[in-house]
Amino acid sequence: MLSFLTHNDSYDTILTAKDGSLKFDGSDIIFVNNSGIEQVSHTTNNAIELWLKQGKIQEVFAKEKLDENDLVYRLVKRAEIRRKITTRKSVQEGNPDRIADLLEEAANEISILREQLHDVDTK
Repeated sequence: MLSFLTHNDSYDTILTAKDGSLKFDGSDIIFVNNSGIEQVSHTTNNAIELWLKQGKIQEVFAKEKLDENDLVYRLVKRAEIRRKITTRKSVQEGNPDRIADLLEEAANEISILREQLHDVDTK
């Protein structure tokens, strides 16, 4: 759950992976929605350290060089492209793109399975 402020009020919201992604720039937690719009959270930043210790979040480091031929990269990129096509009905109506959601879900599942396989291989 993250806290956000608007010019009129403040609110808390629970976010899931399909809603977008989070960035941490060293001082602020930033929510990036699927359209690429960034919103700075006013959640206390020491919460990150607490959530890491509790196992509620996981620190993931990006690969130094993205392999554009990698299936996970291609699935995520295709979902991103679909969401940016302004002539799509779901984009015009502000509705979720179910196929883009499935592409991202598949990419996330593949990433999890790869990590589990890596963990087994390193034991």
